[in-house]
Amino acid sequence: MTVVSSHRAGPHKAGRSCTPKVACNPPPVQVEKGGRALQKAHSFDSTFHPYRGRYTVQGRGQLFGDEPFWQTRHERLTLGLIEQAILDRLVVGFFVSTVPNVLGVDIDDHREAAWTGSEAGSLLLSLYEQTCQRLRAQPSLLVQSPHGLHGFWVLSERIPAEVLYGLARERLGSLPVEVKPTPASSLRIPAERRILDPKTLQLLSLPFELVVQSMPVQHPVFLFEADYLPETIRANLSERRSRARILQNLPRIEKVEEELLPFVAGRTNEPFLRLCCAYRCAGLSINEALYRFALCLMRSPGYQGELRDARRLQQRIECEYRRNRDYTPKAREIQGSLFNAMIAERVAVGHPFARQRTQPLQRFVTRILEWCDWHDEIITNPGQTAFFDYLYPYYRKNRREGLYPLPKSFLRQVNDRYRELLPWLEHQGLIEASSYPYAPGQGICRYYRVEPGRFVSG
Repeated sequence: MTVVSSHRAGPHKAGRSCTPKVACNPPPVQVEKGGRALQKAHSFDSTFHPYRGRYTVQGRGQLFGDEPFWQTRHERLTLGLIEQAILDRLVVGFFVSTVPNVLGVDIDDHREAAWTGSEAGSLLLSLYEQTCQRLRAQPSLLVQSPHGLHGFWVLSERIPAEVLYGLARERLGSLPVEVKPTPASSLRIPAERRILDPKTLQLLSLPFELVVQSMPVQHPVFLFEADYLPETIRANLSERRSRARILQNLPRIEKVEEELLPFVAGRTNEPFLRLCCAYRCAGLSINEALYRFALCLMRSPGYQGELRDARRLQQRIECEYRRNRDYTPKAREIQGSLFNAMIAERVAVGHPFARQRTQPLQRFVTRILEWCDWHDEIITNPGQTAFFDYLYPYYRKNRREGLYPLPKSFLRQVNDRYRELLPWLEHQGLIEASSYPYAPGQGICRYYRVEPGRFVSG
């Protein structure tokens, strides 16, 4: 694909992304009355479906002199703010929900000037061309940014963020681009006067609502083939187990990163070793560890040391993984309730099995209760819930009804004679099978109501 650069207005002055505790005083927003006056905002909201519970805004403060900075506002993203951002009167960033229909890519050139006057640099054009080739489609909407380009691929289906961004990062590989906005990171709302033609990179002098109305909507299969389908994801059992393990350990990984960042030149060896250990124990592959380090470097803008060399960083990670290849970390132990052991003992009282099966029965009950505790943690996290609901249909609905999934794979792993034990647990009143059908080919296992409270009192 050949990209033609043409004459256009220069970008805004480059900003600086941070969250200092200083006052952010953007110009006051004049909310225009009347539905027609907010037509641009309505068009953006109905197409991009931004998360309206918070946003970021660019302002200026004394901490950085005249340099702009970004500040998160935990307030409602109103249509008035969106309208002002589209008209380029404010610089506002938006987040997406946990099940977005938009894939955004921030294509920046930090090595050289992204824009020379009104012309895009050669590296920026090359990055844009490679991004389109790897995603197999040009963006639905392309916008000029201070450091490069913002591309938006609007999809015809909503896909959980965990699935969508994982597939996008896999396709983009080692390209130095960022996938955003996400539920955790924002990207500026497109300004009308900076919208470009994705084919020629010429400025489009058209109203925002007309551009959105005529832009192409991509079907996910053209970008990701069948890899985005739930059945394809379920088919790869090893990948599913690895992803579940990473999801379980993600809060622990983020806590370690928070303690060690930002990187400081001359003092990165110990943080590097600790992060490698954390990533490996969490089950991350070398490529996944490399991606986490890239995120850490983004949060260390003042660091310009050896870890900035992508090839050298990958070599060090591979060396550290090989050096510890004989050490296999234990799987994360789910922290269950303090009453789980006591409940297991009470459930096992008077069981009809042989005496030597008492302890295995108690362990079986304890593991089921710990499994339920883990699913209680999942349902409190919108991102993880969306991922599980996509992978396992009706997961969110069944969990809201107080039901827990007990798949055969889990039960067999805990005790290969689980078929003999489940009827006893039902007889004791610990579990009760739901009436919902069992459809293993569609990722729907058997759900049970679990009632440990019956064994706590008395």
